[in-house]
Amino acid sequence: YIGPIKDKDNYVTLLRGIRLLRISRMFPRMRLVFRFFASLSRAFGILLLTMFCLFYVFAMIGMILFGGDVSKENVEARYRLAVDEGDMDMQSYWMGVLNTYYYLNNMNDFFHSMVTLMALAIVNNWQVVSGTFIAMKDNDY
Repeated sequence: YIGPIKDKDNYVTLLRGIRLLRISRMFPRMRLVFRFFASLSRAFGILLLTMFCLFYVFAMIGMILFGGDVSKENVEARYRLAVDEGDMDMQSYWMGVLNTYYYLNNMNDFFHSMVTLMALAIVNNWQVVSGTFIAMKDNDY
């Protein structure tokens, strides 16, 4: 997130960056690179739209199945339960989920569902995310 542009110096910096596009007129090879990326834009657009549609379907299913299960309060409750039972493995697991903010990877709303699905799509500690959902549902899959 860059944030709002608050003073005119930032506008000047932005315009200076855009001026670099003029380099394509001076160098034919740069023009070739820009054309190449422009030709890829349609394919990437279709890919992004397809991914959004697929993520939308899985986000809706995830919100139905797991909506409200993973939250900071629920993870803290699981941690307190592990402390009461004296289960050191589960204590360290739930403390790790709390300290690394993995409870934010949830299916409680559409935005968090899309972020969670993107994290799973790029295989970003999928075992922690899926383990949290499995533990919250009290399943041993």
